[in-house]
Amino acid sequence: MEFKNATEVRNNFQDTVDFVHYTKEPIVVTRRNKPWVMIVHLPEDQTAIDKALEKYLKVSEESK
Repeated sequence: MEFKNATEVRNNFQDTVDFVHYTKEPIVVTRRNKPWVMIVHLPEDQTAIDKALEKYLKVSEESK
């Protein structure tokens, strides 16, 4: 798993997205040397995408 600072990701956004898409390796974006967000590859299967989104929505509703 790679770590890149937010400025580097912003300046090279397309390269970053392409890296994640083609290698299927996540990248953790850091801000002030702390993990901030993660960019991950979505599964190819639409059903898997739907399940991941449902799980995300459930977790975000529970955190409110």
